[in-house]
Amino acid sequence: MRKSPKTAQVQIRVSPDEKTAIQRAAARAGMDLSAYVLAQVLSVPALQFRDCVAACVGAASPRFALAELNSLLSALNAGELRAAIATPPPPGLTPTLANVVAAMVEYACAKRCPLPAATSGNPRL
Repeated sequence: MRKSPKTAQVQIRVSPDEKTAIQRAAARAGMDLSAYVLAQVLSVPALQFRDCVAACVGAASPRFALAELNSLLSALNAGELRAAIATPPPPGLTPTLANVVAAMVEYACAKRCPLPAATSGNPRL
């Protein structure tokens, strides 16, 4: 799966004790500081959803990325699913792929959570 390049930075001010506590927590989790902070702040299902959909953008054959997206959506519980689809998919999908992703989200949401508004905004094919 293709990942977006990390070129932006976020800086926060913490006390030396807070920094030490965060570093220790990251070490206990077996993660570096950046990965640990991101995992605490960002929804992992949302990142996985975004990465699966982004892998479809510009792909000659997105079938593997769509299969991975289907597996992800099927495995999430209702809360994780809501978190994963809370923000619209990344831009760049063809109209056909945008509709396929919307249909997959709608199917996953059936009986588990409300549909996000982004699924209804796709042009009909």
